[in-house]
Amino acid sequence: HFSQPKTDSVWIEYAGPIIAAAARISLIDEDGWLIIDRAHISEMVYGPMFRGRVIGKRWEWRKLEKLLDDLNTTRLFVNPGRKTIQKRLKARCDEFVNMTQAYQLSLKYNQLLLNNPKWTRVDAPGQALLEALAR
Repeated sequence: HFSQPKTDSVWIEYAGPIIAAAARISLIDEDGWLIIDRAHISEMVYGPMFRGRVIGKRWEWRKLEKLLDDLNTTRLFVNPGRKTIQKRLKARCDEFVNMTQAYQLSLKYNQLLLNNPKWTRVDAPGQALLEALAR
C-alpha cells in the first residue's frame, strides 16, 4: 500500500489485499509463506502526521491483526537506517517527507513495533533479511 487510503475502511484498504495474497499463495503452495511488511502500520504512522487521523476504528485494527495471526504471517519491520533513508530521499527528490519528518516517522515505527513480539525487526536489507526469514 503505497498511497493514501481511498476509503476509511481498514478491511478494504488492508485486509482485502492480504486475503487475496494469501489465497494466491495457497493455490501455489500449501506451505507457502505470507510475509507482511509494515504497510498497514504505516497508516498509524503517516495518518496522524499528514492527515491528522487514522482510518478505521480500533476494533477493525484488532480484527486485522487477528487475521494476520490466523494466516500465520511472518511480519517483518525492515529498518534501513538513517543514512539509507537520507540517500533514498535525496535520490528520488522527495518533497513529501523531509529528514526531520523521516526521523519522527522512524521513531513512531519503533514505538509501535519494537516491543511487539509478533514483529521481527531487521536493521539492514540483504543478509540480515535472509537471516530473519530463516527464523
